[in-house]
Amino acid sequence: MKRIHILFVLSLALLAAVSCLKSKNTMNYTADISFEDDALEFDPVDSTCFLPFINVGNLIGFDALLNAQEDGLLGGFCLCRGVNPVLDGTAAKTQYHCIAHPYVSGEKTFAVFYQSEAMPENHIIFNIPNANSFIAPRGVMLNNTHNFVQTVTGAGGFSENKFVAGDWAAVTFTGYLDGAETGSASLRMAEFLADEEKVVKEWTLLDLSALGHVDKIDVALTSSRPGAFRYVCIDHLNLSVSLVY
Repeated sequence: MKRIHILFVLSLALLAAVSCLKSKNTMNYTADISFEDDALEFDPVDSTCFLPFINVGNLIGFDALLNAQEDGLLGGFCLCRGVNPVLDGTAAKTQYHCIAHPYVSGEKTFAVFYQSEAMPENHIIFNIPNANSFIAPRGVMLNNTHNFVQTVTGAGGFSENKFVAGDWAAVTFTGYLDGAETGSASLRMAEFLADEEKVVKEWTLLDLSALGHVDKIDVALTSSRPGAFRYVCIDHLNLSVSLVY
């Protein structure tokens, strides 16, 4: 696996259009993080890109923990362009491949979060320039990996760890500001009921407005079966930003 130490930067124009200038020192806009950057290199075999920290401009960072010897991800975020929407009896080439193509037609890249005991809390970090500025999450698009869907549904003969009635898996985003929790939002990525099996296979919006103003976000994956749900795909993290200079 090839690891590339470069700065992942999206310009302010890509992040958002300025919606309102209340004064020459205040800028309010909506930021939409889509992880697209043609300057990045992706592994030609499994379509992944590992970075020690994914920086979006100088405001937003997605933390990761890498294995320096094996060039692998030990936890946190990586970037991926691998998809496998067909459960044809074979597992995806890596655990990072998504069950569906990126949310917006023509885009290539999404992020994958890997929950690991080695990772600290607060996986998304915001650089708030001063007390008068703020960042408020609005929403994020979520999807499952191919391997998770195949495992929990037992598709293609992968039935050893198939979910049964009562099993579930959920992702939770919890906001923090100055060390205090601000709010949280959750989405069940799989839920098996007595008469229905629900598994997310399309990009699905999670409303993050309950988090309020934040400087960090902790991402947590939980399941009725400990350790069964370790990866989730994310795209288009949408934020309200107010910067005062």
